[in-house]
Amino acid sequence: MRGNPVSFAGVFLAVFGLAFLTPGVWQAQVHYRILKTWPEVEAAGAGGQVTRFLGKKSQTFYRANYELRYRVGGADYLTPLSSKSSSTDRRQAERELEPYRPGNRLRIRYNPEDPNDVRERVGWNAGFFLLPLIFGGVGVLLLAVGAALLVWQARRKPGPCCPACRTPVFLDFRFCKQCGTRRENPRPENP
Repeated sequence: MRGNPVSFAGVFLAVFGLAFLTPGVWQAQVHYRILKTWPEVEAAGAGGQVTRFLGKKSQTFYRANYELRYRVGGADYLTPLSSKSSSTDRRQAERELEPYRPGNRLRIRYNPEDPNDVRERVGWNAGFFLLPLIFGGVGVLLLAVGAALLVWQARRKPGPCCPACRTPVFLDFRFCKQCGTRRENPRPENP
């Protein structure tokens, strides 16, 4: 099985599958912990603004920056936040500010150890679990394909040995993978 491209592909895909699956599971655990342990509180938008910045190649981007006002344990908090995305369209960034206009109310969850650490739009929804779902799904898919290739390769039975170098040759091979000698009858007919 040494040097077999199918085995290499199987191991490669399985390793990459684990590389995707691991952060997906980790992120899912973090999001689950937020849902279960971070208290929910009502917050009010305290205003915001669109900021302009230059990206690569001096392209102009816009991002919505805003503040949320809320009360935890008798203390008032005013937490500055930024949108998770930026846009080359200023109007898009302005639309992202709408829910945070002064007086608008929304539900947030806060970290009980640091009430300034907040999450919005938290819930049992695809938006909150999107990143773990993508990483986990890609990881499972790659791992399954890699494992299937490895199992398929392990179940292949070598046929007779090559007459030139005595290396076992699979029944469906026309040539010896070791020395390149052509096999006379690669697939014997069943009587």
